[in-house]
Amino acid sequence: MKIGVFGDSYAEKGYAGELEPVIWYSLLEKEYGHTVDCFGESGSSILFSAKSIKQCARDYDLVIWCVTVPGRFSFLQQSKDHGYHIGTSMDKCDSTDPDLIKKHKVCVDYLKYAFDWEAEILVGESVVSYLQSQFSNIMIIPCFFPPLHHEFNLYELTQQETNHYFPEKTVQEVYKKYQDLRPGHITTENQKILAKLINDNLIPGVFQTTYDNFIKPTASFEQVFTPL
Repeated sequence: MKIGVFGDSYAEKGYAGELEPVIWYSLLEKEYGHTVDCFGESGSSILFSAKSIKQCARDYDLVIWCVTVPGRFSFLQQSKDHGYHIGTSMDKCDSTDPDLIKKHKVCVDYLKYAFDWEAEILVGESVVSYLQSQFSNIMIIPCFFPPLHHEFNLYELTQQETNHYFPEKTVQEVYKKYQDLRPGHITTENQKILAKLINDNLIPGVFQTTYDNFIKPTASFEQVFTPL
């Protein structure tokens, strides 16, 4: 099957073609024999993926879209293979491009003074529904609970793994002091489980499973987190 993968850091294209570290979409190719093109970019917005899917969904037997959280904004960068992405926790601009610095400030001000969660969730739901109505080959994997509000989402799996190392701390609390070394924020053993579950359910619609299918991480702390 020819598969196109889109989304945020849970589908980050930077791991494509690598033997290690392991991420689920690479296993679809290496272990299950599919042809996979990945377009995911860490921190990217819902609309960033939506625009790419609209352009090339018909090039694939199946599109797998890891739908991110509302509150992110993405801009193209000239002569770079990644866009520039702004999220709710990004208060400093890491670009020297004057145009991006201006856009960053506008987005941060919008998030601070005018952001409306209810409205943004409605936009996210509507964009996903629209593309599903236009293309019959889209499989949705929720990355977060909003905007689609499905019980299984990848962020909760990240949280459950993180609590193995940091009991009673949220992922965002941990990220203030530690860098996450997990490709796609999930340990290798659970990436393998996720890849098999996805491979067993390669059909359009919303991918759902139970957290009981996954295991407690066995990797050492140093393999998963490093101090900032």
